[in-house]
Amino acid sequence: MKTSFIRRQLESRLNVWVSQQTEKPPVAWQNVAFTPPASGIWLEVTLLPADTVSGSLAAGEWKGAFRVNVFGRSGSGSSAVESVAQSIAGHFPAGLDMDGVKVPRPPSVGRGSSDEGLYMVPVSIRYQLNAQ
Repeated sequence: MKTSFIRRQLESRLNVWVSQQTEKPPVAWQNVAFTPPASGIWLEVTLLPADTVSGSLAAGEWKGAFRVNVFGRSGSGSSAVESVAQSIAGHFPAGLDMDGVKVPRPPSVGRGSSDEGLYMVPVSIRYQLNAQ
């Protein structure tokens, strides 16, 4: 139940970011059919929950990472994909509180990599929810 709530908060926040873009990148949501576009940038989203920690019978701490992979086609340079990744990271600043789902530290933008004609830059957004 908490994982669904966490997913809704994080995906809603990403949807806000997408809606603010002039060129709105398509998003491959987790476990939803998706065909990557022939050109341009697109996003792939994965929620990666960590083990839940229980402080008592009534309370728990849910932590994990919200991973947004930013894709473009290989051979078109890295700056556009890296710029989108940085912009997404900036939309989830440390201290952000989304109805109890918190971003405890700045997101990490990883090193880009190429594979099978694609260039990908990962953005890892840590989250934490303390709830009863």
